[in-house]
Amino acid sequence: MRSLRIPGLIDLISVSDPALVRSLADNPDLDRRNEGGPLLVRMIRRRLAQTLKTPEGALPSNLPRGSGERSTMRKDLVERLKDPDLDAALNGAVEQCATFVEKGEGDPGLLAQTLFGRIFVADFAADIQTWEAAKTINQSLGTPSFRSLFSRLTGKLDQAQRVLSRAMAGDRSGVHAISVAVHNFAETLETMRTLDRSTPAEQVVAVALVVPDRVVRQGASIAETLAGRVRPGTLVILNVAEAQLRSPDPSIGFLRDAWSGCPAHAFVPHMITRIWIAAGGKS
Repeated sequence: MRSLRIPGLIDLISVSDPALVRSLADNPDLDRRNEGGPLLVRMIRRRLAQTLKTPEGALPSNLPRGSGERSTMRKDLVERLKDPDLDAALNGAVEQCATFVEKGEGDPGLLAQTLFGRIFVADFAADIQTWEAAKTINQSLGTPSFRSLFSRLTGKLDQAQRVLSRAMAGDRSGVHAISVAVHNFAETLETMRTLDRSTPAEQVVAVALVVPDRVVRQGASIAETLAGRVRPGTLVILNVAEAQLRSPDPSIGFLRDAWSGCPAHAFVPHMITRIWIAAGGKS
């Protein structure tokens, strides 16, 4: 655990221990907020808010716990992922991903984006424009750089958000899938390609699954937590990828049991398994 507090400038807690990540992920005194806090915290939150949105509004990954919009979008996505016809609808995209894993044919980013996009738009096919848009958004979420600043100042980020919103017919869960989550799955495909085909699918999931690096929360009130005192505006960084490496429980990478848990916590391992078997891997 790391903490840094300079009054008026920064108030931050960063945790990687699985028990701390679980506890803080569901702490009612921590939420997604876009106001308050020291200067650097406000700047970080503002950058996230400017990035995690479309012309229709904020992405579900940047809406607070009590948001009715977030709750509705989450419920809709859960129903989509439970649709008994979804597996068949994704057959073509799964086969294309399997061909990459087996033979190296295709671009993993475009393949992952097509697979995720077809959850929301049946005939979606990723192209250079949609993939470049996803990369622009991903860069804006990373460490601040000249490139990310340039994207904001020139309107490139806004244009990327419009491109992906049109591609997903305005579905904000879909935009999150093909702009944020897609990069983890593209990396997963690349890792799968390096594995021996005799590796059992269950082990492939454990080895290849890539989860988000971190999740951000902010203190809503004064609270005593397992990581120490949190004040209104304290920025809390949950390093879920590192916590996943330290834990035998695969659910932690998706924060499955928390209010913000990823609805795709079962879907993604299922896709990895399907692709691995289609690529000639061991079931």
